[in-house]
Amino acid sequence: MAWGTRATHLFRRFRNRRKIEQDLDDEVQSYFEILTERGMARGLSRQEAQRAARLEFEGAEQVKQRVREARLGAPIDRTWQDIRYAWRSLRKSPGFTFFAVATIALGLGANAAIFSMVDGVLIKSAGYPEPERIVRLWEKHPQGSRNVISPANYLDWSRQSKSFEAIAANTGGSLSYTGGGEPRSLTAGFVSAPYFKVFGVQAALGRTFADGEDQPGSQKVVVLTHRLWMNLFGGDRGALGRTMLLNGEPYTIVGVLPGASDFDRRWNDLWVPLVIPPISARDYHYLIAFGRLKRGVSVEQAQAEMSAIAGHIAELYPAIKKGWSAQVDRYMDGVVGRQTHLSLLVLMWAVVAVLLIGLLLVSLLPFASVRSGLAA
Repeated sequence: MAWGTRATHLFRRFRNRRKIEQDLDDEVQSYFEILTERGMARGLSRQEAQRAARLEFEGAEQVKQRVREARLGAPIDRTWQDIRYAWRSLRKSPGFTFFAVATIALGLGANAAIFSMVDGVLIKSAGYPEPERIVRLWEKHPQGSRNVISPANYLDWSRQSKSFEAIAANTGGSLSYTGGGEPRSLTAGFVSAPYFKVFGVQAALGRTFADGEDQPGSQKVVVLTHRLWMNLFGGDRGALGRTMLLNGEPYTIVGVLPGASDFDRRWNDLWVPLVIPPISARDYHYLIAFGRLKRGVSVEQAQAEMSAIAGHIAELYPAIKKGWSAQVDRYMDGVVGRQTHLSLLVLMWAVVAVLLIGLLLVSLLPFASVRSGLAA
């Protein structure tokens, strides 16, 4: 209630601004006359008394300004003055005003459109949290071409690198499911245990792979896509912990991925741990590798570290790795294409520049108005 009364009071003071200013002038003049009469009562002439009153009064305008600033409605008065000044400036230079406002409107519209495109293509298209931290890892042939990696190199990279929260490898294949009548071929993703951590994907039911489940001798476990869970088990949550016969071997179901996950839209039906023996081939390349950068680590820093690790491996195995190196690419460059990525970023900065130009033109409106007035 108090705020409503105060707002009504402010509105009335705003509407009666001229009367308030007149009252202020009258009050100031009345006080000035009182000081003058006091001076004359002390024996001063009227002129001397007025001069003394002015000295004591410090100037009528200064006093009125202090009174205005002390009033509750002073911020509204200042805002109103600014609006009237801006409106006068706009009216004095209609052509300049139209161009500036049109530029700002174009900049705002273009920024909204481009940001929506960048958000949809560069950010949301990946479907993973913080996709800018996900990278693709390659072996680099001495002739400069990129290559998938060998299992031995993957083990060395994952042990020696410090730039990543996790590094994971995967390859594809198929498994025969024989637990539901006729054998059924299922497309499988063979992945190392940190794979889902790299992409920031969590299970909707149960869990994904735990550390060590991709080591030789570990229990055989499987993570299902949402659609396979629905097809085979009808969405029964009791499927968690059951076993599936895959290629004649029992695999325990430990998790189901969310239906909205990009993994569920891919061709794989299920995921099983990729078991790499400690002693593996170094010249047989078949693994696809990904990594999630630690916070604060750039792609360039990761590239420098991986180049050093690959260089050390080349020194240790010159017969098969001489001249080979490593390459770190942004994952999103592979999703939308590097050229598209750069083009969208350049376009985004271009429309930001248009908006800044419009704002600059608006800031120059007062100068344009003064120049217009002088020319007239």
